[in-house]
Amino acid sequence: MKFIKGIFVSTIALTAFTGLELIKFHENPNVVYADSKGPVKNISQSEADIKEEDQIIVKFKSEVNFPYKDGLEKQIKNEDSDLELVKIFSEFPQLTLKRLFTSVDPKEIENIDKDTRETEKKSSSNLLDYYIVEVPNKVTAETLMDKFKKSYLVEEVYMQEKPTLLPEVQLPTVSLNPYDDPRFLNQGYLKEAPYGINASYAWSIKGGDGKGTTFVDMEYGWLLDHEDLVNQKVELISGRNIDQHVGHGTSVLGIVSAEDNEIGNIGIAPKAKVKVVSQIRGDGSYNTADAIINAVHNLQAGDILLLEAQASYDGYGDKYLPVEVQPDIFDAIRAGTDKGIIVIEAGANGSNDLDQFRDRNGKQVLNRNSPDFKDSGAIMIGAASSTVPHKRLWFSNYGSRIDVYGWGENVDTTRAEPNRITKNLYTTGFSGTSSASPIIAGAATSIQGVAKEHLGRPYKPAELRNILSNQNTGTKSQNPLTDKIGVLPDLKSILSNLGYSPDISNNVLEGNQFVWSMKGIGDFEFAKLDFNKTKEEMQIQLKAGVPHHYFDSTYASVKVQNSSGKVVYNKDIYGNRQQNAETQKIPMKVGDYIEFTHLEGGNRATLINVDKNIQESFGKKIVYQVTVNGLKKVDQIINPSPDTEAPTRPEGLQAANITTNSVELKWNSSTDNVGVKEYQILRDGRFIQTVQGTTFTDSKLTANMEYKYTVKAIDAAGNQSIQSSVLSIKTKEQNTSYEKWDPRKAYTKGDRVEYQGKIYEAVQSYQGNGDSNWIFSLSLWKTISIS
Repeated sequence: MKFIKGIFVSTIALTAFTGLELIKFHENPNVVYADSKGPVKNISQSEADIKEEDQIIVKFKSEVNFPYKDGLEKQIKNEDSDLELVKIFSEFPQLTLKRLFTSVDPKEIENIDKDTRETEKKSSSNLLDYYIVEVPNKVTAETLMDKFKKSYLVEEVYMQEKPTLLPEVQLPTVSLNPYDDPRFLNQGYLKEAPYGINASYAWSIKGGDGKGTTFVDMEYGWLLDHEDLVNQKVELISGRNIDQHVGHGTSVLGIVSAEDNEIGNIGIAPKAKVKVVSQIRGDGSYNTADAIINAVHNLQAGDILLLEAQASYDGYGDKYLPVEVQPDIFDAIRAGTDKGIIVIEAGANGSNDLDQFRDRNGKQVLNRNSPDFKDSGAIMIGAASSTVPHKRLWFSNYGSRIDVYGWGENVDTTRAEPNRITKNLYTTGFSGTSSASPIIAGAATSIQGVAKEHLGRPYKPAELRNILSNQNTGTKSQNPLTDKIGVLPDLKSILSNLGYSPDISNNVLEGNQFVWSMKGIGDFEFAKLDFNKTKEEMQIQLKAGVPHHYFDSTYASVKVQNSSGKVVYNKDIYGNRQQNAETQKIPMKVGDYIEFTHLEGGNRATLINVDKNIQESFGKKIVYQVTVNGLKKVDQIINPSPDTEAPTRPEGLQAANITTNSVELKWNSSTDNVGVKEYQILRDGRFIQTVQGTTFTDSKLTANMEYKYTVKAIDAAGNQSIQSSVLSIKTKEQNTSYEKWDPRKAYTKGDRVEYQGKIYEAVQSYQGNGDSNWIFSLSLWKTISIS
């Protein structure tokens, strides 16, 4: 097997990720885990120790052609391709490289986003570069990491943290009898803006209760048979359900998924299907990235994955950071968002300005205004006060990377104790980014339910992040300039802005075929439109004639606009003007709009629901939106928000085939929320060409000259990426000395020779026979000029 395609990189890391509220590991907790081939069962601590050995994560460079398998060190030693790695495994023969991702087959990881991938660049492929190594006794992790860093095949090495948990944000916890206390009144985060997210308004719109969506919570433990969750039949996807941590997970689930019944709370999206996945894997190891990939593997585009975790980091102590600061976690999240999964990520309780954070390479990867910024695609959450005006709480991280905020205190929800005996506990004091994040996850689930019901598709991650973080539809914090935690989403404002309104009688016309008739003087039918939703087609027929002699203006109009904002048909029909006959078919599908006006309305402006044999007047003006179930009357056509998101920076700019007057440039594809349109090529800071692909040959160069190139990606809206890194090249020197032509020699096409002071180039390959005139044969040679 060939060992290296070009270069080899793998990552070994030690990371410590924690829940976002205080949860201490007891000495002998019982654990519950999901058996892949059987029911959930309880096992004692002695049978299921949580692994706490020091481990490091090694990431190999992506160009390496390694199979993704445990025990990779055997192949490395046998092939003897990198001296530093061979030294390590010779010095420490007990070391073994194990896959970081074990819960999903490598082939499935490679194709995890195949149905939604918009570019050839696969974020999921990076995941197969990660390995984990247990640190041997009597060897420090720092010593071992230093040795791995010497290998040119290793891209990154860092510690795999242990499941230590941060100190609790000290807020009161109250256990109450739900039969004595109607808890909905305590759930202020559900109220209308500016207090909460206005969940009640979303419930008045079909799908706003989360029906048709799937929500997954990732952390350590849950009481899945709590009285307000038991009928949700929550599925444990994989990992162990730890007794000691059921309180935290139960509180999170209550915010999103508490049942709509006569006891306890009500969740923001109680009709969504609920699942959970544990960071404590089946073998007792702590592996956040593997839990994420396993969840992503089990979800569909548009589903919601909540990451109830945070990370410690070199030099930060207990000032916790979002989990995506660890490379393996970032790549796992990006694989999810590339698949179309909505990832809600807690911003963490570290009191950090994330704009100032620098990773191990000194890069500001969490600062949106830095060229170093890396976008995982997740929606990141900060925490604010429950009182109005909402102010950033002292423990919340903040900065340009935080998209939105939720309540970080006084959150009323379900609760549980480690013994799992009592099933009816509640709290009024759930707090931290732990409480803020599920509030946003619930809002996201509600919006996705509405979209799937009315549009027939969920929003993409970038779309939903823009929707939730829109400054015009959310409640700003007390001081946005210093708080830097975004807005609290207002579901009423958001859904109204998107064109959704409460379901009232006759608002949604269910059916597959609809016919509109517009008549004029003497009930002359001058326009008839027939829409078939199954065929996604509207047939428009205009009859020749004068609609109405009395009206010297627009008498009626028809406008069709698709969901992308493009007007596909627009017709003003004048009253006293001769109209020509017209018949055409136009595409119309779910999400598109159609608008009618008619000066008289009444029985001269009618709609027939063919399936139900119902006829009604649509009046003087009406706007419909096509939905999965038929038509929906809306107030106006809603134009999509302008695209303001720039493509990612082009990476990997390199040169090939450098000659005296040309160079071939290549680079990796950029990504964009809508799509990259083209790339700009700049030479020495000046624009020279646009191309649609990822290669370009510059053939107007001078020999023996230095040039500097950069590339920028541009999307259809004209948004430009940050420039690529600068690539410096130097053209080859001009060879002005050529051998003398020999009439008896064999020559190959392209060979150059000198004869009588002139330079000739062979136009075909041939064998000379001694004829001194062949140099003048145009079929064999051509003269060239050398500058």
